Amino acid sequence: MNPEAAGALLRTDLAAPSVAALRELLGPATGDGRGVRTMTVAPELAGADDLIAELVRAGVRVSLGHSRAYASDARAATRAGACGVTHLYNAMRGATHRNTGLAGLALTDDVLFAEIIGDLVHVEAEAFELALRARGPRGLCLVSDALAGAGTGCERFHLHGRDHVIDRGTAYYPPGPGRDERQLAGSAMSQLEMVQRLVARGVLTPAEALVMASETPARALGLEHERGRLAPELAADVLVLDPRTLELREVWVGGAPLEAVA
Repeated sequence: MNPEAAGALLRTDLAAPSVAALRELLGPATGDGRGVRTMTVAPELAGADDLIAELVRAGVRVSLGHSRAYASDARAATRAGACGVTHLYNAMRGATHRNTGLAGLALTDDVLFAEIIGDLVHVEAEAFELALRARGPRGLCLVSDALAGAGTGCERFHLHGRDHVIDRGTAYYPPGPGRDERQLAGSAMSQLEMVQRLVARGVLTPAEALVMASETPARALGLEHERGRLAPELAADVLVLDPRTLELREVWVGGAPLEAVA
């Protein structure tokens, strides 16, 4: 990732692209046995082209993000095999009328599945609507960006040596030395909570939200023949929602009820 687009990540934790380091990380196994499904790469960094090629060869999905890339850099990465964009709009060069950035390409190139965070804080409603009109629900993956505090009910948590505070489903770093205002750190909402919020505020229809939360992510990860839809031969992992409120009612795993939610 590009340190100039680190976002809430610590710059000191970021590594330069290195095929040798990647091989150490993945080990000697091949394909899905390596246990890594996707990796984010900033395509403008030195060595990124070789890293992307090695990831594709190893069967790991390449997503472009935390990047200051222009569209030309990102397009070259798609030709090398990149197929996704991590957290559309966030920590990347935007869509402008000249020298457009990664976000601009993500809004126009059907080769890329664009992940988008759905708390309406990371991406405001108008920008969300722009993405929806440009790509449609089959081009957008709804992702939570949820941190460790999600689902716990806590108002504060500590992660990676840093304090976090939760405000209406979004996690922030509190003000501290050299920082007078809180800084966006991530989300504290589940994917389902984001579906509910987006539908309740009229940003998405239920059908759009559910496609973005299930079918599109499955296709983006190459799992469309295993899951993501209700169809014969696919995994019968199902959430049953209240048709009016979208509240969770039942959970089915492998075609069997796992839990009933009152």
